[in-house]
This record gives sequence, structure tokens and C-alpha cells, in this order.
Amino acid sequence: MYKSILFLFLMLLVFNLYAQEDLTILQQNNDKKINIDAAYIFGSEIKNGGTMAFGILLYNKGRWNIRSHTGIDSYTIIMPTEETYTLGITEKITFTGQNSIIGIGRPYGYIDGGVSFYGNKSKEKLFSTPLWYKAGFGCGADINIVKNMAWFTEFGVVYHIMENKYQWRQILTIGMRIY
Repeated sequence: MYKSILFLFLMLLVFNLYAQEDLTILQQNNDKKINIDAAYIFGSEIKNGGTMAFGILLYNKGRWNIRSHTGIDSYTIIMPTEETYTLGITEKITFTGQNSIIGIGRPYGYIDGGVSFYGNKSKEKLFSTPLWYKAGFGCGADINIVKNMAWFTEFGVVYHIMENKYQWRQILTIGMRIY
């Protein structure tokens, strides 16, 4: 699996080197007020996940860029006794400087939190209480493809709280961002 991720990253890098016109694309994407994200989520004990988010620019002055991403996510978590399915609302705040990665993208940090409905064999109804809470943080990078579009990857940790059970999980997200 790590070979596929490395291959995907290298292919995106090669395609990006050919598609990149100049550093103004990076600045134009950073200045956009609205963005839409779609991504695949996987990680430790997490499978079959995805997210859709709508982002707005909160602050862009000098070297700082802060965005708010409100989204819906869903994934399956493999618990010791059973699989748990989640459907939730997440709020993520990303913060970055205007620094580029060799002119092709930008690194950023993020914090996020949310609440989810969940279902498993012991809780048959998805839309019932108790709820699943989560909070996390991590880092990511946008890799610009063309004007108004970037691939992104994020790595972080998520702290899940469910029925008095507390668990840390690593999470990796790969997706596309349209500005």
C-alpha cells in the first residue's frame, strides 16, 4: 500500500512539473475566497472513508492564510469486536504561510473537530444517540496542478470519544481541492 502512495505522489509531482506555468498560480489559488474539497480517508483501523468539504477564506494578509472547511465525512472503523460506521459533520481550520514547496505547492497545518452518528451491531440505528465526538490535528500540502485546482494530502491524528471509550488514530487523507 505504501508503494502505491509513493507512486501516486511521484506521478502527481511529475504531472505538476509539466502543468505548472509559474508561481503566480500558487498565489492565485491562495487568494481565492471559496474552495471545495473531495478526499479519500484511510488510516490505522480506518477503511472505506471519504469526505466532502466547503471552505472559505477567513484571513489572508501578508504571509498568513487561514481557511475554514466545513464538511461531511463518513468512514468505517475496525474496532476490536466489530466494525463501526460513521457519518459526521467536521469543522477544520487550516493555517499556512505563503511559502511554496519548490514552487509547486504549499504546506499547511490544521486542527479539526466534529460530531458523528455511528452504527454497529450493538447500536443498530445510525441516527440515534449516543454520538461519536472527535478532535484532531495534523499537517498537509497542496500540490498545484493547474490554475484553480490542487491535489492535497494530509497526515494527522484523530482522538475519538464514543461511549466512554477514548482512542487515538492516525489518519491519512488524499484528495482534490478546487478553488
